[in-house]
Amino acid sequence: MRHVEQPPGGTGGRVHSHAELLPWSRRTENRARGLARKHHPGQVPPVMTCRFLAALLAGALLPCPVAAQFLPLTVPRGHVGMELHTGFTSWDQRFRNGTSEPAGTDLSRIGIGGDWLPALSSADLRLARLTGLTGENLNAGSYGVAQLTTLGELGLGLQVGLTSRLTISGLVPLRQVRVQSVTGYDSTGANSGLNPADPGLGSPAGLSSTLAFFLEFDAAIAGIENRLASGTWSGSPVTEALAMGTLTDARLMREDLYALLVAAEIRSPFIPLSGSAVGAALLSRIGELQGRIGTGLGISGFSRQPALPTAAPTSEDWTRYLTNGDGPVAGSLLAPTYMALGDIELGASYLLVDRFGPTVSGTQIRAAIKGTVRLRTSQLDDPNRFLDLGTGDRQPDAEVTLVTDLAKGRAALRLAGWYTRQLAGNQQRRIGPPDRPIQDLATLAALRKDPGDIVGVGVFPGYRLTPTLALVAGAEWWTRGDDNYAYADGQPALEGLDPQTLAIESAASAVTVRAGLTFFHPGDRTVGGSGAPLAASVTWERVVAASGGRVPKAESVRATLRIYSRFW
Repeated sequence: MRHVEQPPGGTGGRVHSHAELLPWSRRTENRARGLARKHHPGQVPPVMTCRFLAALLAGALLPCPVAAQFLPLTVPRGHVGMELHTGFTSWDQRFRNGTSEPAGTDLSRIGIGGDWLPALSSADLRLARLTGLTGENLNAGSYGVAQLTTLGELGLGLQVGLTSRLTISGLVPLRQVRVQSVTGYDSTGANSGLNPADPGLGSPAGLSSTLAFFLEFDAAIAGIENRLASGTWSGSPVTEALAMGTLTDARLMREDLYALLVAAEIRSPFIPLSGSAVGAALLSRIGELQGRIGTGLGISGFSRQPALPTAAPTSEDWTRYLTNGDGPVAGSLLAPTYMALGDIELGASYLLVDRFGPTVSGTQIRAAIKGTVRLRTSQLDDPNRFLDLGTGDRQPDAEVTLVTDLAKGRAALRLAGWYTRQLAGNQQRRIGPPDRPIQDLATLAALRKDPGDIVGVGVFPGYRLTPTLALVAGAEWWTRGDDNYAYADGQPALEGLDPQTLAIESAASAVTVRAGLTFFHPGDRTVGGSGAPLAASVTWERVVAASGGRVPKAESVRATLRIYSRFW
């Protein structure tokens, strides 16, 4: 159940590549073609030999002029680029409305009441009618969750240059999800306990005692009705009026008490302690009604009281409330570590302008446009696990990215902009606002989610330290629109539950900063021989600011290795 947020941008499985400062110029292309001719057609050059590894270590010291630092979104005609992406992202804090707070805030509450647990809200209304007290709401103690989320990433990519300007690509992302948590419960301030009559949370003795109370209550109501119908008090208008008023009060009290204590799906899991102000007032009102029936009307046999808890919940009681399969929530605090596919990407890039290379004087420029489609191949979070996180959003995306590279001498600048149209997909969700994540199992429904679209821009400067090594930096800003939820086709609407409450505060914006190093060797300066071009990068990034809804304050380290080979 996603009370652990997805990483920034909400595009699970996506490997960001806008800021990679790795070169491929036309001069590099010519070198690659020359290397390919030294091998048989279709044979991949031996890139991972001892000679090449030696070149990887020494390449930064060898004279090897490079036309630019950036890796464009296209690969030259007849060439294949094979990529390996790896890295991890972690966070234990998040931004909400521009303020940093612990990632487990939604699952933490000091003074658990009806503003957090929906069941207690309806219980407060019934207790106010039953006792006449106002402002004495149920308090079930305090609960806190500290969590650390870590996502491991492994992406396998392939790029094929169909023409000198057109490249097709694919990426298969694997993600390992790990959520570590520490939970704590404190009963200080609690004025309620687990309902003894709840079949899943109480006890057989508590249920038996409460049911016996209602048997006596029903018999007393029936006795009043029978005497009024037979005219027992017709000769005493005062007594008859008392009987009619008592019958009305008894019926109303019985209805509220039964809904509070026993009625399936609406009974409250927590009810007042017998020694609390609310509990004492409730027992007093019941006793007052019993006195009117017994003493005022002469109907005996109604003397029992319903079972109320005598002690505040323990940590074990709270865990049982959340996880008991026979209870109203039937959830889980477990979050097993697992690895699964993210959303597979398929794309095509077209080189619009290419004025890079040793023959270009002054400022060099290159621009490319890329279209990407993400498939619904990821694994969603389990709606019954409150700390679970999926490996993606499991709904199709269509993205357009425009990248422009500028370079002069050792300095370079990449400008990127993108628009992501996030298409709708079906999900199983418990319906409720994001800041009230503990919802009963009865709120689970099949929903149609249409995520908000994403628009982003990025600026990434780079500086070539040596012919093969470049320093990179940069920042990107993105904004995501509001999500929309509706019942999926075939799912009956649940009474009183609006799926759109899940979209509260779903719009968000964020700023991410990056820094790293990139390495590129064209392959013709290897020690004692030649090989294929190779590119590598290591990048650190962090979300430093956000506004709107919930955005993980994530920190990431990613590494990319790319090798090229000519196939035709």
